[in-house]
Amino acid sequence: MTHCLLFVVVENRETQEAMGFTLLAQRNPLDRNAEIGVALSQKWWGQGFGTEVMDWLIQYAFSGLALHRLSLYVWSSNERAVTMYEHLGFQNEGRIREAVWKEGKFVDKIWMGLLARDYHAAKSAA
Repeated sequence: MTHCLLFVVVENRETQEAMGFTLLAQRNPLDRNAEIGVALSQKWWGQGFGTEVMDWLIQYAFSGLALHRLSLYVWSSNERAVTMYEHLGFQNEGRIREAVWKEGKFVDKIWMGLLARDYHAAKSAA
């Protein structure tokens, strides 16, 4: 069974308009692993908000909750998101080919992961 560790509605700082949400979900607390996700309304895409929200959530997961590993999946057709996750340090850990029918064609599901030690090492080097 999956337990939601955190669910946050993302608001625009200036207008207080709801932009979307982000979450951390965990299956087994002993593993100190969690799945991470973000969903923003299309209006807010391409403006850096997704990166800002994910960076905050990753920092909270590793520094505040002392998690060991974060994972997520993204559709291969969402190239902007794949690039953002790679920029944040996530590594491609696998691909499920033609996993879903989306926009008139089958697309792959890409699994990505980030370890706390890799995140902290990258932050120290920056």
